[in-house]
Amino acid sequence: MRKNAFTWWEMLIVLVILAIIAALLFPITGIGHPVAPRSTCQSYIKQIGLGIKQYVQDYNEKYPLVNSGQEGWMDILQPYLKSTQLFQCPSDNSGSVDGTTDYYYNARLAGQKEEKLEYIANTIMLGDGIGDSPSNVSLSKLPTEWASDQNSPAWRHLDGANYSYADGHVKWLKPTAVSNAKASSTVNTFAPW
Repeated sequence: MRKNAFTWWEMLIVLVILAIIAALLFPITGIGHPVAPRSTCQSYIKQIGLGIKQYVQDYNEKYPLVNSGQEGWMDILQPYLKSTQLFQCPSDNSGSVDGTTDYYYNARLAGQKEEKLEYIANTIMLGDGIGDSPSNVSLSKLPTEWASDQNSPAWRHLDGANYSYADGHVKWLKPTAVSNAKASSTVNTFAPW
């Protein structure tokens, strides 16, 4: 007569099946995978970039200023984004401080008309920056020391960083790809760096 309990063979088979299911599901969900924070960051930076594009449409085709009185560019975008979580990169371990951002804004775009951009698809608008920076953090070019400093934000995601372009697309790039980007010969193009 058999009892209503599992034998050790049946238990072993159940555990093997569960292990196989877990191995199949982890790559799909991104749990424990280093690409997951990079993808989440790309989503955040894409949403911020789209918020800037909405702002540009509403304000006579001009990009937001770095500072507008007491508000930084991050604060200016809140009516379009309605979330401060988007400004916190999931790979930045410095902690989340309300009113701060882990991204920077291209200072050369501030207040400029979109029509002045000669190469809009090659113009960086946002990028991974120093964690918990003030809401007006901006750069006019990528700091040269970031290209070689593996602790810099330019190396945050698997030896590279995420960048949002003025046309709305987002890319992951190695630091050398950004620092070596070609600038246009005209003054008003605000090319990457």
